[in-house]
Amino acid sequence: MKLKNVELNFVNLLKPSSFGEQKPKYSVMVVIPEDHPQVEELQSGINEAKVEQWGSKALKMPKLKSPLKKSPYISGKGDTVIPEGFYYMTISTAYNEDRANNGRPVLVDAKLNPIDSSLDIYSGCVAN
Repeated sequence: MKLKNVELNFVNLLKPSSFGEQKPKYSVMVVIPEDHPQVEELQSGINEAKVEQWGSKALKMPKLKSPLKKSPYISGKGDTVIPEGFYYMTISTAYNEDRANNGRPVLVDAKLNPIDSSLDIYSGCVAN
């Protein structure tokens, strides 16, 4: 699914990052307004993926949480990073030396030119 006009936060798409003992990964937090036209489609896609992976019982499993969370998002320091009125989700892929480009996502601008600079993709930018 291609999300349109969403804000990016905590952008780690040009080089992988890790926290503590975690393996490095490429990641980004996508922020979507509650009234975004693709929210229902996204929620439906998440439910379809759950059913595909775990069967119809997945929709009734309370411990199987959605990756799409409702704001506010509060940082570990107590700061409000994302205010009320938004959804957010973190998308990531593992760094892998055996994969092409080490598993780094392919990033392009509106004219399909490669993005290789943090001047072009950064926290707060709007992306598709």
